[in-house]
Amino acid sequence: MAYWTMADLWEAIAAAQPEAPVFEDGAASLSWRDFDQQADGLAEGLVAAGLGVQDGVGFYRLAGRERLVGAFATFKAGLRPVAVAGRETPDTHAWAFQEAQVAAVVFDTRFTAEVEALRQALPGVRLWIACVRLGPPTPDWAVDYDDLGMGLVVQAPFCAPWDRSMDDALQVCSRREDGTLRLQTVTQETLQSECETLARRILRARPVETVSAALRRALRLQDGCGPLCLSNRVPCGYEAIRTWLAALSLGGSVVMADAELYATAEARSPASAAAEGAILTRRRDLSGAGVAWRPDV
Repeated sequence: MAYWTMADLWEAIAAAQPEAPVFEDGAASLSWRDFDQQADGLAEGLVAAGLGVQDGVGFYRLAGRERLVGAFATFKAGLRPVAVAGRETPDTHAWAFQEAQVAAVVFDTRFTAEVEALRQALPGVRLWIACVRLGPPTPDWAVDYDDLGMGLVVQAPFCAPWDRSMDDALQVCSRREDGTLRLQTVTQETLQSECETLARRILRARPVETVSAALRRALRLQDGCGPLCLSNRVPCGYEAIRTWLAALSLGGSVVMADAELYATAEARSPASAAAEGAILTRRRDLSGAGVAWRPDV
């Protein structure tokens, strides 16, 4: 059985291929180096603000880039990310964040009015972090996302005093078949094991049991470019989140793909392109841009 956290492997990948892209959305490209450095700053900022081991951090309607950096930061710091589908209502977010007893919430300022109401329902939240991209300025009751780690002497890679554990958790709010809400808890051990299974399914390769072996496998893929995970939305359910994480664990990148960006698969000539879904199979993609990994239908 292999034992490494997502943060352990992603830090190794970032050090080995710092210039390779990890996220693209048409407006900008985020490199593995910047991904790692931004997550270090946010992780240290969260801990400096008073968050402790396995405190919950909720994400409210964040774009894909900030969602990825936020997840990486919480993994680094031994915190507990709590994900809710962006299409869910404020009441659903309030239910999930209350059930998870989150200590901090990161939100997009385009939805500040909704978050104002959310604050009334969540008096236990100690830290509100505003991400300003296309929205209005940071409200006076929140901390700016970009400023949280500024002025700190960032330890690189960042690791909290309590270190990381395979028992560290990720929580995802989803709906059962009858429409009722549930909060699914997945440990780093389970997440790593399932991502490894998904990676082996993509590569048809033998399992690896160390971070260094996983890194060597990732760097063998297309000179370190790894697979593309093509997506048209931020992942909602656990299966979609796991697919994103598995692609990154192979040294790949996430592309928020519209019709134009889908051609990136041809330009990058990836070893594979992972689409949202838990079961992947080799199949010609719809754009004729080469071979992609598509969900079974």
